[in-house]
Amino acid sequence: MSLPESELAVSWQNQFSSLIAEAKEVESSLPFPTVRDEEWKYTPLRALTSQTTITPENLQLTQIPISPDIREHLFIGLDAHLLVWHNGVFRKDLSRYQSLPQGTTLGPIEEVTGANSALAGLIGKLIKTGENRFTARNTALLKEGYGLHVEKGVILDKPIFVLYLFDEQELVIEANFRNLVRLEKNAQATLIEKWVVTGKSPVVVPMHEISLDGQSKLEHLNLQTSLSESCSISLTRVEQERDSSYLNDTLTWSGKLVRNNLETVHLGNNCWTGYNGLYLADSENLIDNHTLVDHAVPHCESNETYKGIVAGHGKAVFNGKVMVRQDAQKTNAYQSNNTLLLGDHALVYAKPQLEIYADDVKCSHGATVGQVDGQELFYLRARGISETEARKLLLLAFAGEIIDRVSLESLREPLYDSLSQRLSQLS
Repeated sequence: MSLPESELAVSWQNQFSSLIAEAKEVESSLPFPTVRDEEWKYTPLRALTSQTTITPENLQLTQIPISPDIREHLFIGLDAHLLVWHNGVFRKDLSRYQSLPQGTTLGPIEEVTGANSALAGLIGKLIKTGENRFTARNTALLKEGYGLHVEKGVILDKPIFVLYLFDEQELVIEANFRNLVRLEKNAQATLIEKWVVTGKSPVVVPMHEISLDGQSKLEHLNLQTSLSESCSISLTRVEQERDSSYLNDTLTWSGKLVRNNLETVHLGNNCWTGYNGLYLADSENLIDNHTLVDHAVPHCESNETYKGIVAGHGKAVFNGKVMVRQDAQKTNAYQSNNTLLLGDHALVYAKPQLEIYADDVKCSHGATVGQVDGQELFYLRARGISETEARKLLLLAFAGEIIDRVSLESLREPLYDSLSQRLSQLS
């Protein structure tokens, strides 16, 4: 017997408050990771820990809210349900998400979880408070983020576009987001998240808990293309039931310090998981991608392709792990990481990993590190193209494979334009 909506809201609020109180107690006892920790060996956090920050809630107390013009940050031709966060605070007046198909719940986390038991039960299920300093801090400041629940058999008519805009000019905002996604059997959705920083670079800590029931399908596009010099530590955890599909495209070509943790576990047969990533680092910026696909059951497939370009004194890290457990026979897993270095000081640490405990599988992985091909460069220059333009064309061709995998055609051209501008700025 289910609780009435009013009782459900009270029950959830009690759970919500208890979770936050526990996290506040735990947070102070957990240190920040250091390079002595294996998982953070190549990712020092000085750029993050040395900053004095202010929470969005405290920022609101000192400033009068403004209504920014968000039109230039949207995609022309993309018809989508829109959620907007401005300087870490949800802006209902700028959002458009009311005309949803029947059987869909979408909105800010505080609005939807009180009346939706599927979302209320998901929070804290995949991300535990005491895992590390970041999960504890994210939970202790649990206030912002969104919830998406798509009921059985519902296919969203258009994508969900989440815009995070930061234009505060003087103070460094620390913004924590907890996003919950639950797709029931045969449900389908496309989720696009875009980060735009036009003011003082913030510290952002977004975390996702995603649960996919049997035969559901989620495409998840994370655009970290306009982060400026921000610090971002993210964690996305996905659980997949039988015959479900999850595709994640993460494009990162900005950010002082960016650490993306992306993890998926297969709980039912015939799951498919796809990871596509593209990263650019220059100056003294650091882009770190840590991925994990846990093949816990038989007859599942994963396909992972990451490409990177590193210039100047930039640094990149790729640590991709595929776990094939003893019972996961007939697993098919592919992983690839390719990086171009554009200078003597550029660095990449590549660590593709396969841990296989089953004996009837098809698994492969590989990593390459190289430079722009001299013969290809000569070929283009011999046809009257300047060295700068020739190099840019080769880099666009190298990176374009990842952009071409983005399923929404209306996004590909603006992403190519943005990438082209970014390549022109590489130091």
